[in-house]
Amino acid sequence: MKYLKLCFILLLLAWVSVVEAQTTKVRGKVVDAETGEPMPLVSIVFVGTTIGVTTDFDGNYDIETREEVSEIMASFVSYERQTVAIKKGAFNTIDFKLVPIVTHLDEVKVKPGDNPAHAILRNISKNKKKNNPAEKESYSYTTYTKMELDIANMKPEFKNKKLQKNFGFIFQYMDTSAITGKAYLPVMISEASADYYYRRSPKLSREIVKASRISGIEEDYSLAQFTGHLHVNVNLYDNYINIFEVNFASPLSEHGLMYYKYFLVDSVQKEGRKIYKIRFHPKGKSTPVFDGEVNIDSTTWALESARLRMAKGLNVNWIRDLAIENTNELINDSTWFLKQDKILADFTVQMKDSSKLISFMGHRQIDYSNVKVNEDIPTEIQKLDNDVIINKDVLQNDENYWQSVRPYELSEKEQNIYNMVDSIKNVPLYKNIYDIIQTALLGYYNTKYIGFGPYYKLMSFNKLEGCRFQLGVKTTSDFSKHVRLTGYGAYSTKDGEFKGGGTVEYIFNNQPTSKFTISGRHDVLQLGASENAFTTGNILSSIFSRGNNDKLTLINSFDVRYETYLWQGFSNYFTL
Repeated sequence: MKYLKLCFILLLLAWVSVVEAQTTKVRGKVVDAETGEPMPLVSIVFVGTTIGVTTDFDGNYDIETREEVSEIMASFVSYERQTVAIKKGAFNTIDFKLVPIVTHLDEVKVKPGDNPAHAILRNISKNKKKNNPAEKESYSYTTYTKMELDIANMKPEFKNKKLQKNFGFIFQYMDTSAITGKAYLPVMISEASADYYYRRSPKLSREIVKASRISGIEEDYSLAQFTGHLHVNVNLYDNYINIFEVNFASPLSEHGLMYYKYFLVDSVQKEGRKIYKIRFHPKGKSTPVFDGEVNIDSTTWALESARLRMAKGLNVNWIRDLAIENTNELINDSTWFLKQDKILADFTVQMKDSSKLISFMGHRQIDYSNVKVNEDIPTEIQKLDNDVIINKDVLQNDENYWQSVRPYELSEKEQNIYNMVDSIKNVPLYKNIYDIIQTALLGYYNTKYIGFGPYYKLMSFNKLEGCRFQLGVKTTSDFSKHVRLTGYGAYSTKDGEFKGGGTVEYIFNNQPTSKFTISGRHDVLQLGASENAFTTGNILSSIFSRGNNDKLTLINSFDVRYETYLWQGFSNYFTL
């Protein structure tokens, strides 16, 4: 039911599109002021910071930050620098027209030589074993994971007056992507905090999800596990990076020269260390490839940071756009490890009319802290018998807790996603439509504490019972988190029998499952029928069952069952 609620909110919000902004985002193009030609490899920097990128081979760039910035600068050799004021905490479109500096030089002779970027790549390859996190004997860290799902590529018309009247307030939550330039509506945000432990040999992998929450979704431990375990392995030291079941050639691959052209475009000083900036561009598109830049530490030849974007024109299933940002930090004098990992994916659902596309954007960001490398894994962690452990109070954390574990403050718009989804759920029209859809899909009409149904069993027929009428009830999660009660009564016209049954279920634990059940029934059923077959009293079984449905037996049953997990992967039932 939690998934149904989220899906319904997504479908409802897919009607709208407007443009607004969030953190400081800048997107634009750089051209030669005299010729109008696009300028690749131009340095774009937020003034007063070391946050910068270079333009791609079409002269385009995008950059964003949560820091306080007010100006952006473009610079290139033999061109005048340009600085432009930007609006803080907003989306900006800034196009630069750089003016060339006219200088008269004596004759210069250029001799062929080794590409300096290739020499750096060879050093990266020689030091991979030392710098690759996957080669460490052990490590542990704490993660804060934030995910966001957005609806984009929607036409601005909002013609349905009824929907506009009830849900017009969601316009204020629109934002714009610096990477794609698209306006989008955030419809879901999730946060998770976890501890992760890894040992290479003997193999050990443990993740302990400490806290999780999703906008619009109440208690659901399966979703808590889903949001906590989103460590997509984007390791640029690997030859290939698998994302969405697609293998992209890594720019740091041992065979990188087969796929990319490399350009050493700059060297900068960061915290007293010299960092080389290398721009790479795909040679072809027969293999899924990226376009972007990597920054390499000149002392250790380790990856300091990277920005990658799926090459234009690639046909990769339903993915329209894919961008990756990777930042590492020096945790001691010689060891670099992950600090932040970002992924943006733009994927599309095509409607019957191919001109109408609903585009969804997914953002995932993981921040790493408390990193420890080559230290012993605590004994209590080694004794855990599951790779993913969900704390019992994973869903019971207040806003003060989240503020303490976030490495940064959520922007106002990110915070408001929670408020927006809650506001939508309180609109009477939403409640009415949701009740109808919930009843149709789940079979029960729910009040606060009790659900009535299922509707497909209200009336049926068979040769033994004639016309059969049935009504059932069940308790909802608001009635109790531990006790579930279900029951039904039925009457059939041909045999004049009253039938019925009920269940009392007490849940000790959700993770791992541990529950006690008592059930009883006085009813007819077809002995030996598969559990997946239509059940007795289902109107569909009356209409679609093959053969005669008169082989029914009146039974009286009483069942006591205890279900638990003794250890990972072993489910146990004790039944009387």
